[in-house]
Amino acid sequence: KKFKIRVKQLAAERFEEQQVQAKAKNGAKARKKVKKDNKEQLAKLEKEITEELANEIEIEGGYKKPELRDLFAFRIIVFPYTVGKSFVWNADWIYRHSIKKEPYSYDEKVGIKLAAVNLCFE
Repeated sequence: KKFKIRVKQLAAERFEEQQVQAKAKNGAKARKKVKKDNKEQLAKLEKEITEELANEIEIEGGYKKPELRDLFAFRIIVFPYTVGKSFVWNADWIYRHSIKKEPYSYDEKVGIKLAAVNLCFE
């Protein structure tokens, strides 16, 4: 919607400039133009400006180039490692804090608090 408004504003400005230039060249002849011609010229200017603005706008996005870790086969191969790493981390946590009764470090306290409020704590 903003794009259409901007196009109409630019078209009106250019149309006024063209009329001023035409009056300067032709004098009284420029005043006798028909409103229909003015509307057609304004529509033509809007179309030209729309094309100009569309060419200037860079549309980014779409699909990203796939990386190795995005591939399903890679994830299948790495899955056992991920599970093993998670198991070791959990076993270490249980050993240190449940069995040995070590106090939590500052980073662990922050991690627990962030997890309690559903925030990432990486």
